[in-house]
Amino acid sequence: MAMASKLLQFSLTPWMIIDEYLNGMDLASINVGPSGELYLLTVSKPTKRRSQTKKNVTSAKVRTSDPHNFIVTRFDDSQVASFEIRDQFWNYHNVQPLPDDEFLLVCGRAYYRGPDEFNLNGKVFSQTGDLRREFLLGDGIQDVQTTVDGNIWVSYFDEGVFGNYGWGYGNNPPIGESGLIQWERFGKKLYEYSPPSGLDMISDCYALNVTNNDDIWFYYYTDFPLVRLKGKDDYTYWNIRINSSSNWAIDGSGSFAVMDNRVLFCGGYQQPDKYQFVELMDDHQMKLQATYQFINEQGMIIDNRFAVARDRFLFLMQENRLYRVDLTRL
Repeated sequence: MAMASKLLQFSLTPWMIIDEYLNGMDLASINVGPSGELYLLTVSKPTKRRSQTKKNVTSAKVRTSDPHNFIVTRFDDSQVASFEIRDQFWNYHNVQPLPDDEFLLVCGRAYYRGPDEFNLNGKVFSQTGDLRREFLLGDGIQDVQTTVDGNIWVSYFDEGVFGNYGWGYGNNPPIGESGLIQWERFGKKLYEYSPPSGLDMISDCYALNVTNNDDIWFYYYTDFPLVRLKGKDDYTYWNIRINSSSNWAIDGSGSFAVMDNRVLFCGGYQQPDKYQFVELMDDHQMKLQATYQFINEQGMIIDNRFAVARDRFLFLMQENRLYRVDLTRL
């Protein structure tokens, strides 16, 4: 498991320039749909979407004091389409498509105030901006990815797993205590992660990649295993933390792209601007094939602060330019 001999630089050209689609709006999030299409969620200004405590800790608001307009913009290789959702007090952090021309907008936080008093933070809209239904997805949401048939995969960070915002006290365990849940499109829970033998529970699900309806990949704290779930009970996993004789590891990566037995991990704690390309081996091990650094058309390093991945595609954004990495090219 020797470290790759050198750092490889890979030049990218913009896949999309999004200045005109911001058009005076603030960027709320970017995400990828089940067919590799990119979704941009923007919100009207001024936005006061975070609150600050006396200890100078900021957190995302559930609701805002003033209404805002959101625009969902969908990009694929052949066209761009935009849809407006007006006069919203909810603070949405993510968007994903559903069948029948619907969109799921998700607020990552949800308060629990009593058995019948909690925030329904999953909102389903038509393309004309009409609210069709709403349901609870739980607090502390890290990521949301839907499938072609309308299943909703939700991962949770530590507050969603262990509790906050009223969850986790008394007889109301956090909705996301398993760290990963599959919901159907009307809000019914279909699956919760239960670690197989050899793995610990999820404390914080750092990254999720839903490649299709029955092939789910995820990566989580504390030991950062990469887990593949096929169906509902076929688990395979690989160890990220290599033994002490090796001089590389992948801790704290926020996203990864996957193709067959190859995975491209974004950065991590120690090397935030590096991307590690690995081969998945037998016996729960992986082999480092190359370490990449992506540069733009001016030769500047592209960071991964806005990195999102789905299937074999990794999207990076810098200065309103979107770059796409396709693992078939690596």
